[in-house]
Amino acid sequence: MNWKSLPPQLLSAIEIVSTILMAGAIALELGNFYYQSTFDQRLDSLYPILAIARFAMACHLVEAVISTFYASKRHQTPIKYAIYTFFVGTVGLLKISDRQPNLPENN
Repeated sequence: MNWKSLPPQLLSAIEIVSTILMAGAIALELGNFYYQSTFDQRLDSLYPILAIARFAMACHLVEAVISTFYASKRHQTPIKYAIYTFFVGTVGLLKISDRQPNLPENN
């Protein structure tokens, strides 16, 4: 499937939902850490949700590392693209890989 054939509204919706879910996963991890350090107990009922959140964060981290290398090859700011791709995911990685390199022109 060609991702360029998708409507831009769908890509924007995916970016928004992904950002909200990643921020929620981070908040859930921080809340779980706080709960365990304060009460010395595990929240077993949240374990399946935490496992999914950790998997998603690991996948997004790998995509962020890939976009960092890709941005540095194109003479872009790597940290900006890494953070963007971490929160947005594959859609952000596809958008970054589609951009033309921003190289200075030879006059």
